[in-house]
Amino acid sequence: RENATMETFASASLAKVANYTIAHCGDCAACSVWHNLCLEWTDAQLLFKYGKTCGMEGTFKGSSAALKCEEDLIGWNEECAMCWSIDAMCAAHACIWIGLQSAFINTLSNEAVAPGAVTAASCEEAMCERETLKGPYKGAQGFVPCSGASRRRMGVQSSIARPASELCGVVEMDWLQYCGPQTAA
Repeated sequence: RENATMETFASASLAKVANYTIAHCGDCAACSVWHNLCLEWTDAQLLFKYGKTCGMEGTFKGSSAALKCEEDLIGWNEECAMCWSIDAMCAAHACIWIGLQSAFINTLSNEAVAPGAVTAASCEEAMCERETLKGPYKGAQGFVPCSGASRRRMGVQSSIARPASELCGVVEMDWLQYCGPQTAA
């Protein structure tokens, strides 16, 4: 499949008619390449930890440090790393006070995104995953439209516990067979 073409279809049924295997829901974009998809699968439990590290790099050293961290530490290709680093910088800007409060009360690793939960993760989803960003990143694509692929869109459960209804249910990929076992957190 490494040479297989990624393409966005208007519906799952049209993808099936064209004899494509559905790898993720939503439009394809910067992270919709096999290398990045396998990183999403194999390191699903570690990406939150790595993402926090790269976010801190960006907070203290600037956006180019966040980008370099996303490429070097995690291994995203350049286009996908750009989506992740913009997301990290957006979260650092938009969610700084929630993050600092969480650090003081030892809940920074709280990944809850349940309705009504106020955590750094829920702030990031609300502020940085929209179509276009506001604030210092005004006009930039939000994480979801920039990346295309995400664990949620791939039907992969991550360290962020989500109801099954939030995971793409039409994915046909056998991620374990294609990418290998997941890394233990």
